[in-house]
Amino acid sequence: MRMRTLTISELNRYISNFIKADPISQSVRVEGEVSNLKFHSGGNIYFTLKDDNSKINCIVFADAYITEELNEGDRIICQGKVNFYERDAHVSIIVSKTEKTGIGELYKRFIELKLKLEKEGIFDQKHKKEIPYIPSKIGVITSPTGAVIRDIYNVINNRFPKVEILLYPALVQGDRAYEDVISGLKYFNSANKKEMPDLIIIARGGGSFEELSTFNNEELAYEIFNSKIPVVSAIGHENDFTIADFVSDLRASTPSMAGELAVPSMLTLKRDLENMKNHLNREASRIFESNYEKLYNIKNTIEIYNPLSTLMRNKEELDKMRYDLQNQIYRMIETSNLILNSRREQLVALNPLNLLDRGYTTVYSESRGLITRSSELEKDYIINIRFYDGKVTAKVIGGNNEN
Repeated sequence: MRMRTLTISELNRYISNFIKADPISQSVRVEGEVSNLKFHSGGNIYFTLKDDNSKINCIVFADAYITEELNEGDRIICQGKVNFYERDAHVSIIVSKTEKTGIGELYKRFIELKLKLEKEGIFDQKHKKEIPYIPSKIGVITSPTGAVIRDIYNVINNRFPKVEILLYPALVQGDRAYEDVISGLKYFNSANKKEMPDLIIIARGGGSFEELSTFNNEELAYEIFNSKIPVVSAIGHENDFTIADFVSDLRASTPSMAGELAVPSMLTLKRDLENMKNHLNREASRIFESNYEKLYNIKNTIEIYNPLSTLMRNKEELDKMRYDLQNQIYRMIETSNLILNSRREQLVALNPLNLLDRGYTTVYSESRGLITRSSELEKDYIINIRFYDGKVTAKVIGGNNEN
């Protein structure tokens, strides 16, 4: 008898029905370690339950009654049913109840190493190196294939295309992958000054706790701590933390975010520079105006108290006083000349000699002075008679007192 050929959908439906019909698969209790724990915004919880040899995906729906808080690395017992998703032939456990039994060995080693290094102080903020604001070269340690390096290239080239990116190809998954990352750190730190990058990014995409565990290596932690070049870690997703994240100088939540943190935006720089230029111009104008006003006031003060300026002002005042004095003297002389001429004319008018010039004479004696009446004369008096052109002495020989 020839067997009928099944479609994939028919086969998957058969497997799904077989699992649903099996009473054991519909009520199982499975013990393992929680890994790759994700909390969805809708309330569902997704994680992987694993042991040393195998793993299975688990789902806790939002309406499930789970009293215990789940953490990465917890060792738990899950109670639920096996579910087969026909479209992708995907097997998972739909969990209805959890019970903690401890923490997983891998997570336990992670916690122990974290506490040890934390006690040594290599996570302390005081040891963090400053990330350069505008690096000229950036070294990237990651897989040369895949989305991580493309994302970093795209982000950096879009934000600041003038930066040179130096790729060190490395394994970022597997038990010995940390050795490649260490080799990349040593390579960049030993480069000559011209080739040495200003910043190193260690990057890989998301993954389970086990897949990221290579970055929880003690030797790698010390290599990052001793790096002369600042190191940015970009390992996994936002909720993933590794030892490399704690010891690095800066942690980025994703590789794309590492690109954003590594370089400034060219557009933002241009805008900031324009704002700074405008601010400097305003400040320069303000300082110039302020200093110009001060210099103007100082100049005026110097001119006021400058001895030469004082001498010039005094000279001008002296010249004006001299001019006024000369004018005043000239006016006084003119006035005096007018007065003198007037007095001269008066003297001329009153001069007795002018009367004598018209035929009049004056008579006077030595004893009596001017004689104005004949009654004052007696016979034999000696008198002087004054004519216009001289005088004579005479003797009275007679006369009468009639007018």
